[in-house]
Amino acid sequence: MQTTIVGAGPAGCAAGARAAELGERVRIYEEHKVIGEPVACSSVVSRKGLDAAGIEYEAISSNRLKGAFIHLPDGSVLRVKAKQVIANVFDRAKYDRLCAERAEKAGAEIITGTRPELEKIKGAIIGADGVASNVAKVFGFPPMKEFAFCYQEDVESASCEDVESVHVFVSNEILPGFFGWAIPLGKDMVRLGCGVKVGSNPKHALNRLVKKERRVQEMLDGARRVSVLGGVIPIEVRKCTAKGRVLLAGDAAGQTKATTGGGIYFGSMCGKIAGEIAASAGREEELEQYEQTWRKKYERDLKMHMRIRRFADGLSDEEVCRYAHMVKNAGAERFLSAYGDMDSPSAMLGKLKENGLFEGILKLSKSTSMFGALFM
Repeated sequence: MQTTIVGAGPAGCAAGARAAELGERVRIYEEHKVIGEPVACSSVVSRKGLDAAGIEYEAISSNRLKGAFIHLPDGSVLRVKAKQVIANVFDRAKYDRLCAERAEKAGAEIITGTRPELEKIKGAIIGADGVASNVAKVFGFPPMKEFAFCYQEDVESASCEDVESVHVFVSNEILPGFFGWAIPLGKDMVRLGCGVKVGSNPKHALNRLVKKERRVQEMLDGARRVSVLGGVIPIEVRKCTAKGRVLLAGDAAGQTKATTGGGIYFGSMCGKIAGEIAASAGREEELEQYEQTWRKKYERDLKMHMRIRRFADGLSDEEVCRYAHMVKNAGAERFLSAYGDMDSPSAMLGKLKENGLFEGILKLSKSTSMFGALFM
């Protein structure tokens, strides 16, 4: 028997590498002829997540980030900046190919430009084939219903006064269900984009953002667009990710952060778990241990990301500003600069309680039950 993996992205290759390391015969199918293409990612990932994934990423990084400007609907800005680098901007296509190389070195076979006939495959199947997972459809997994539709443009000759910080734009009026971003790719290159919920048009939303935000207009003055891309991100975890001999990992399982849409960290970690269980399971029933195993390790943080997203989505722009100014007055900028964690809200909660900021926010808020529910 062998383990068949569908999708040669970070989650699929992490699964393949781990299973092959444990002596399993592994075959990975990638429907595209070139691994990593087309790119559909902002390509900003925490160093913590990249280090955990175990891929050498420095050589393919174009920039390193220490902080963020968070632009509120009323024009004010929250400023967060750490002393150390917290995230890298890198070439996502090259990163995917490095993931594939590691899987091949471990012993996995990768076949590109092919979709397997799933019904004819024997043995364990790991579906790591993205948000529109064919594996999930064929084997009758429950559908995901919450998504962010994204659009972004790379522009050159852009003006960036601080290349170590990303600009984040929040407005439920202009960007319902998600947010906007301007990511410095280097000295004079910027990736400008946004995401919106189902029913909204991300390109139209980005045009509205540019018209409203003076900082974006200044950034783009004299700049030239060089590329465009779009994508869909799941912002809910699939209710079931293990069914008989079939497991789902990465975007196919909805293992993404609902706050930012990032999926490399959780997808890679859950992919490793899927590969390990597929390699060690002697019976089909044992494969279903995957569900309990990954949820025990990572579901709490993913649920907290979702609670934060739903809380933010339910606010008017006026409420967004009111709450943002409240946490700013409580010391949020200083706290996030020191203890911000892009992946683990639960880790930040522990630091909040240690520093007394959590209780301070609850005292300042007239809706303590709402704030408390975010972290319970």
